[in-house]
Amino acid sequence: MQKQRRTKSVMTQQDKKAFIAEFNQAVEGEEIKLFLQPRFDMHDGYGRKTGEVYGAEVLSRWEHPQKGLLTPKDFLPQCEECDLMGRLDYYVWEHACMLLAEWQSRGLPLAKLSVKVSKDSLYNSKICDQLLRLLAVYKVPKACLQLEIEEDSLREDIYQAQEAIHYLHESGFTIILDDFSYGCSSVSALNQIDVDIIKVDMKFFCTSNRVGKGEVILAGIIKSVSWLGIKVLAECVETEQQNEFARMRGCDVVQGFFFSKPVPASRFEESILRGGEPVKESVEIAAKAQEPANDLTILVIDDTEMERALLEKYLKNDFHIQLCESAEEGLDYLKDFKNQVNLILVDYMMPGMNGIEFLRFCQLDERLKSIPKIMITSNERAKDQVQAFRAGAYDYLLKPLLPELVQVRVRHAMELNHKLQETEQEKKKYQHQAELDKPTGIWNKTTFQNYVERSLSREKAGQGALFVIDIDNFKHVNDTQGHLMGDEVIKLIALKLSSCFRATDHVGRFGGDEFTVYMTRMSDKKIAEKKAKEILEMINGECQKQLEILITVSIGIGLGEPGDSFEQLFARADEALYRAKNTGKGKFILAE
Repeated sequence: MQKQRRTKSVMTQQDKKAFIAEFNQAVEGEEIKLFLQPRFDMHDGYGRKTGEVYGAEVLSRWEHPQKGLLTPKDFLPQCEECDLMGRLDYYVWEHACMLLAEWQSRGLPLAKLSVKVSKDSLYNSKICDQLLRLLAVYKVPKACLQLEIEEDSLREDIYQAQEAIHYLHESGFTIILDDFSYGCSSVSALNQIDVDIIKVDMKFFCTSNRVGKGEVILAGIIKSVSWLGIKVLAECVETEQQNEFARMRGCDVVQGFFFSKPVPASRFEESILRGGEPVKESVEIAAKAQEPANDLTILVIDDTEMERALLEKYLKNDFHIQLCESAEEGLDYLKDFKNQVNLILVDYMMPGMNGIEFLRFCQLDERLKSIPKIMITSNERAKDQVQAFRAGAYDYLLKPLLPELVQVRVRHAMELNHKLQETEQEKKKYQHQAELDKPTGIWNKTTFQNYVERSLSREKAGQGALFVIDIDNFKHVNDTQGHLMGDEVIKLIALKLSSCFRATDHVGRFGGDEFTVYMTRMSDKKIAEKKAKEILEMINGECQKQLEILITVSIGIGLGEPGDSFEQLFARADEALYRAKNTGKGKFILAE
């Protein structure tokens, strides 16, 4: 899916008048239809097409009564020239909220929908009020409506754009910077703009076997923005090769024709939300008969062309094979693709770096060390085999290479490594569980405190806010309603707190009936107070609605100051909570 840049339309006054009338009729008749292109989370443990659905980008199509289905390139230039982008934006925003509200009413999971914010809308002083009003009318969580802003929009007035984006971000919206790879903004500029996610276009990815400038640029962008705590969304992913590159380089989310073209909302619902077969209308990758049985890659390093050809012949039906004729070439390949290599076959005797030296080098790199390796040699001496094992080899193959023996040894090494990986994943799983509060699934006290301490050490002074939230009269709830009801209250509040903050904010249970929330890059007192008021109203309303019980909370808020430790920031927020408790409860106080 190659992105198409819009061309400037040239219209006469008469053309404009006719188009405006036609567009207004299309809006009133709801001829503008929403199409959704699914996005997939790469953090599923494997980062392949089995990833969890992250959400979808909302795209507009015009179902024209005479011209048929029009794509954006057919009408956006005219909308821009006729100053209709603001009205189109609002139409799409509202219909996206209507769609989310419909899914919510029918008990379907709520996917994150990202909508475009044109330059006209960004510089509209009422944009935040418009969006918040729509969310309130349709009762849609802010976390479900993400805002995409094109990098070009920042150029007209960077300071006004920065202020608008800051206000939207502080109001709880997730901000996505679109077309990052097209524009001239530097990574350092992102430090001045409140951005949660950037979109990078996989058109930079070269399809040749050699690493080109595009891949270097893309890898540099991903690595740099990750230091700023910004997520990366790779769009226009059209091939398995591009998907693997995005995964290896650490992209958080992917979308493109490799997974699905944009589809009507009804089809997205049927295929994704209802748990059906994933939408799959990608470009053809290769004939199924040519694909190996396993989606695993073996790197073969041997200086003899015949040996490389034999190994490829023996193994290509079951695995992807990458051939290198020297250890140096193999290391060069692993430098960029080590995360997708599952096994290495390396020859003992080679010019330059030999097989033993290669194994020893790999032991110095934790990722290379974990890849299973089989040494290939014509030497039967026991001491050489022992030397290979001590250098890190899993197994040993003697020449001449027999197909059955090669296949058995390879499968054995793969199975052994798979069991080791399963053990490691189980270990990570238990470590992750240890970070969470078991009843609620949110962070426990230790995990939350460690995160805030790290954030305070790297954030600008005064760029974070800590909320300490305590349930009022919770002992009375347990005494009169029972502990099971008390548990339900705790779980509901944890769930609702998690859903009403940005993706970059974090919620924890500090113990008993006390919760904590840390908002990153947040220094505006008015926004903090507005968020606290929203929490008070939400918890009271949801507990009455879902549990038929009156629950209030008290909140203390502390804003970060230069040189703050966690203890200092928490002490201010906790003291503010104490004052809120002692002056009536069911209220919030901002620490002075």
